[in-house]
Amino acid sequence: MNLEFPVQPSLKTCIKLIAGALLFSFVWILITTPILIHYGFVSWELLNSGAKRMSGFFDHLPGGMWILMFTKFAFIEEFIYRLIPLAVALLVFGWSRYTRPMIWVVAIAESVVFGLDHGYGLFSLVNQGVLGFVWSFVFLKASGFNVFHSFQGFLVSGTVHSIWNVGLTALIKMGVIF
Repeated sequence: MNLEFPVQPSLKTCIKLIAGALLFSFVWILITTPILIHYGFVSWELLNSGAKRMSGFFDHLPGGMWILMFTKFAFIEEFIYRLIPLAVALLVFGWSRYTRPMIWVVAIAESVVFGLDHGYGLFSLVNQGVLGFVWSFVFLKASGFNVFHSFQGFLVSGTVHSIWNVGLTALIKMGVIF
């Protein structure tokens, strides 16, 4: 087990990770969504109805409380899908050249479950599953690939996920998409 204490990534590194993950997420969705709709893996109507339902879910809340709710959900998902499995994997396996494949297997497995949990089958697996894997990389990189810095990884991946959720919902609410 690798219990060394590497240098914790700096705030500048974490900000770069957030920006890079959000840029990748945006480009990935722009590329894959039309392809998956074209080949019939999901219909535009289904996505549209689901997006409107989710964005209107908290309309009864005062002001911008929906922002807090979507942020809270993002951090809950990051706790379940990133912090628990990846911190446990880092604790059990450590991060050495012999154990890295096991960490990536855990990251892939939890990303598949994360994607499928979003409920649109292959569409969710391709979109949310891949984003989940990117956010797992962000978690691992921001934690310095060390279990002792897992909370920093959780905060950074949770921030990416929150910005993604709130930004996407805001675009839906403004009628920019869907």
